[in-house]
Amino acid sequence: MLNITEAAFREREVELTATNLLFDLPEKPDIKALQKVLHKHIGPELQLEELYFGNYINVPDDEDPYFVIGIRSKQAFETVKTGLDKAIRKEFYQRVYFEYINLDPDAEATIIDFNDHKALAPLLVKQGLKLI
Repeated sequence: MLNITEAAFREREVELTATNLLFDLPEKPDIKALQKVLHKHIGPELQLEELYFGNYINVPDDEDPYFVIGIRSKQAFETVKTGLDKAIRKEFYQRVYFEYINLDPDAEATIIDFNDHKALAPLLVKQGLKLI
């Protein structure tokens, strides 16, 4: 309520200055498809410790929401990302966009599209779906 001023109250306008709701749960068919990927196409070599799945909804009006997968693994993030993306393409079309976030709190930013993955990772953990 810090962003509601007396003038805004009179004019019945509110300016949203920040949002914490960035992720929505994916639809059931998408969840099942990713679970199928994890059970059929992912081997123990990726050493996944945690995996969260969310639909990133904080996009401009002219863009579609897209999937985000948060990964914590004993393997290097880029290795896991490449292996996971290759497996995902066996169940999802190439046109379906995925972004990957390293959930390791000590990791350097390894993604380009998100400005601050250290701020987004906890929100994905809180708002997304844990699959591993």
